[in-house]
Amino acid sequence: MPGMGDGINIHNPFVADAFYRTLQHHLAAALLVSVILGGWWAWREPLVAYSTEPIVRRVLRYGLGALWVVNGALQVQSAMPLGLATSVFTEAREGAPTWAQGPVNLAITLWNEHPVGLASLVVLVQVGIGLMLLARRTSRTGAQLSVIWSLAVWFASGYGGLFAPGSSFFFGWPGAVLLYLIASVIIVRREEFFDARAVWTLRGVVAGLFIAGGLWQLRPGTSFWSSGTANEWWRMSREMSSMPQPKLLRDFVRHAGDIALHLGPWWNLLMSIALIAIGSLVWRTPQLSVRATAAVVGFLGLLWVAVQDTGLFGGLSTDPNSLPPLAVLVIALSRGTSRAIRATSPSPFALGVGRNASRGVAAIGLAMAAVGGFALVSTARGSVETTFHIAANGDGTEVVTPAPPFLLHDQRGQMVGIPHHPGHVVAVTFLDPVCYEECSLIGHQLVELRQSLPADTPFDIIAVAANTDDHSSRDVANFLRRNGFDRIPRFHFVNGTDAELERVYANYGVTVHGGGEDGMSIHTNVVYLVDGRGQLRYIMTDTPAPGRAGVSSAVALLRDQVERLLHN
Repeated sequence: MPGMGDGINIHNPFVADAFYRTLQHHLAAALLVSVILGGWWAWREPLVAYSTEPIVRRVLRYGLGALWVVNGALQVQSAMPLGLATSVFTEAREGAPTWAQGPVNLAITLWNEHPVGLASLVVLVQVGIGLMLLARRTSRTGAQLSVIWSLAVWFASGYGGLFAPGSSFFFGWPGAVLLYLIASVIIVRREEFFDARAVWTLRGVVAGLFIAGGLWQLRPGTSFWSSGTANEWWRMSREMSSMPQPKLLRDFVRHAGDIALHLGPWWNLLMSIALIAIGSLVWRTPQLSVRATAAVVGFLGLLWVAVQDTGLFGGLSTDPNSLPPLAVLVIALSRGTSRAIRATSPSPFALGVGRNASRGVAAIGLAMAAVGGFALVSTARGSVETTFHIAANGDGTEVVTPAPPFLLHDQRGQMVGIPHHPGHVVAVTFLDPVCYEECSLIGHQLVELRQSLPADTPFDIIAVAANTDDHSSRDVANFLRRNGFDRIPRFHFVNGTDAELERVYANYGVTVHGGGEDGMSIHTNVVYLVDGRGQLRYIMTDTPAPGRAGVSSAVALLRDQVERLLHN
């Protein structure tokens, strides 16, 4: 419908600011806990030389730990609070049968209700698990947490996209986190496990993944067998290369997709046979040579770049995809078969300096995981936090963050913006000058709010023109006259150049684009309340119903907030 919003921008700066402030507080708490824990260890425990560690376990531990740290770092992206559930989880649920959607729906609901808190604790938990794995003294505890966390993430993310249309080994099947789970289960085992059993287990897992992936790729009825632009390989290459990324990488991915475009079904057959052949080689070879290992890892690395596009770009990447953890499993298997069955080697942390470093890493990792656990409990017990839940439920939320400044001219030619007059509470909204539907209703809501307060109340309304095509002075004047707003004091309809308006839209997390009827735009309907010190204090997304009921319902909510801000 023209004038309706298409949702809160996932790059909403207020949500991002709240996310980063919450994360800073959690990291500060984790640092404090790590200092206390490290000091306690230094006082209670002397430095003890570690025994040798099975090489298979060490490779898995280092590889998995590094991947968890990378995953945690990726979660710091500003779009995660609002975008993870709406884009990642929702897409992963696509195609899943009804019986399998329960965990994903639960994850989406919980994330939408607590995006800021959950986004912060995911960073803490994943980086914490990674650091605990990298430090040998906490590696078993870290692996145990990794098992639990991997299972939770696998279910929440739609079983690694198992049921998604076009699921493929080459695009992430059966889910990177499932490979994390496998590595974690092995690391958890006692060191006496790392004999023939560990090597046999790894060989079966690695061979099984390659063979199953090849057989899965051969299933009929998928667009991987299509020719031309209908080919799934080509389509995915175009979709991934359209994301922001270095030009060299984008061109490489596009050229790789062009191979499938020209070869069609033959390319899918060739790649399926390659996977089955690699799996058979791994299973039948008791000892993987350095050359064979390098060839397999090189093949996976090429696919990771050319087909999976590294999985690191787009603003919502949660991990480097499935091939890096599979490469870790291959390397661990190779190292385990290249030596005696009970392959061990001295730890690089055998010296005192190294053990101190290991102790520090362990303390930080354990502290981050612990603070993440406390954050999970407090988040679950707290109220909803951000604009996403507002958009979905029509409620408002309180925030405390600096309102982005701007200065535009209003209908009277005066320069008006944020910060406004000191001590004045301001309602900032976005109205389409040529809209005759919801924008008019929102305007009437704010006018009714203004008229419900005494005339001398320091409360102003600033409406920003929300149309990049039709926002001339005449359009603004017609909108004000048509709705009777031209006679309302303290009502400022501000306007500017396209560049000036787009800057305000971006800073306030508002989407505005064409496509509506009669030149009307499609934009986010939202009201921001800014206090007398220029701090954003309240956000309410608003899709008003026609009639007086749609007007008055929002007025009561806003009036309570305005009066509270005026008295503070």
